[in-house]
Amino acid sequence: MKLSYLIITYNRRDGLLHNLRELFARDPNADVWVVDNASTDGTFAAVRRAYPNVRIVRLECNLGMPARNVALREMTSEYVALIDDDSYPMGNAIETSVLYMNARPDVAAVVGRAVLPDGRSEASAFPAILLGCATCVRLSAVRAVGYFPDDFFRQAEEYDLSCRLWNAGYRVARFEDLIYRHDKKPSASRASRDVTSLDLKHNLIIAARYLPRSYYADYRSDFVQRYGAIMRHAGYGDQLPEVIADADRYVEDAGKLCRQPLSRLAFESVFDHARQREMIQRWTARHGIERVAIADYSKNLFATYRGAIDAGLHVASIIDNRTAFAGLRYRDIAVRHADETRDDEFDGIIVSNINPAQVERATIEARLRFPDCRVLTLWQGRTIHQSSVGEIAA
Repeated sequence: MKLSYLIITYNRRDGLLHNLRELFARDPNADVWVVDNASTDGTFAAVRRAYPNVRIVRLECNLGMPARNVALREMTSEYVALIDDDSYPMGNAIETSVLYMNARPDVAAVVGRAVLPDGRSEASAFPAILLGCATCVRLSAVRAVGYFPDDFFRQAEEYDLSCRLWNAGYRVARFEDLIYRHDKKPSASRASRDVTSLDLKHNLIIAARYLPRSYYADYRSDFVQRYGAIMRHAGYGDQLPEVIADADRYVEDAGKLCRQPLSRLAFESVFDHARQREMIQRWTARHGIERVAIADYSKNLFATYRGAIDAGLHVASIIDNRTAFAGLRYRDIAVRHADETRDDEFDGIIVSNINPAQVERATIEARLRFPDCRVLTLWQGRTIHQSSVGEIAA
């Protein structure tokens, strides 16, 4: 078997059945695996009845996202399309991903663009990271580095696997014209409190596990401030000390942490410091920039800040219009709403956000609000059609 599809689900029977209809309408002979995370809404029986050829694995308890590993350990296909129970590929996204990986044995995964019903997109904060609802992976590469982390119930599990893939010498490619539809159905497991708390905990673990020691303290501080602000704004900041303590207990357990510092190449491939620094330096020299604002308070902010400081720039402010960040200071720089700033405070804006689903919006907002300022965008997406035919199909 060349390709299989993998879906995990929990108590979303009707949405899953809709998703399977969409999937089989596009690929009637698809080899589909569904892992049911102990649903209580009749999911298992409904899928068996409607789609007897689907390989459905029924678990006795809800494993969360690591339920994918149950199927991945049994699959024999060369490639696996990872989709959610409310996402599915459009057009030839899967076929093109397989052709691309066939031609490039060092590519472990091809990530597409997940498009929501309202036309917006979603993506990981860093382009080099897998996206669980819109990715085709090489199964042998996933097996070689050890699957998704079994103890990350949800949040940041793609970061953990991606870091191991990059560290092993594989690459994760992303193309903006490989489209997946993500209907984003409501889920009982998507409580905001749990999601943000686990986001912080698991990002702190990722930082301790994979970052070179020279970067760990900076990223730990950044993650605590950023996610802490989100938690406080949402009304559950009282949980912050326990979440941090829980992460620290995990980090202090060497057997659990299993520290695997990223190689220099892997670190740059994921966190992109050197390339961004060079871009900022060239832009600064070309336009005579001296004072900048950074937009916005993104997960990539530290790389942007360091690049600006290394280029000799004065960072006047961090511009972010989200109320969760109002009044914060980032390394003694005020985080301010765009309306609180004046055009004469800086002569350039660096868009820190490199999230493929958000960078275009952030760039447009900066240019519209500050039309007389130079604007530097640190990431621009690639399309598969920008690759030569020889790259795609060898």
